[in-house]
Amino acid sequence: MLLLGESRERWLGLKLPFDLTPIGLPGCSLLTSVVGQIPIMASTIGAATYRIALPLDPRLVGQRIFHQ
Repeated sequence: MLLLGESRERWLGLKLPFDLTPIGLPGCSLLTSVVGQIPIMASTIGAATYRIALPLDPRLVGQRIFHQ
């Protein structure tokens, strides 16, 4: 699962990165806020690619999107 976010500092009042060990994911951390999710399939060597279409909207110029 690819997570898309607009912040790498806070999400839902949580300071990022957020340790995910307490929910059964030892050694993992949430690094971005989550405003969207894209299911992806990794290849046998662990690589994955994806494409995302963005609208031609001038409000998006200069905006940041974080991925995890």
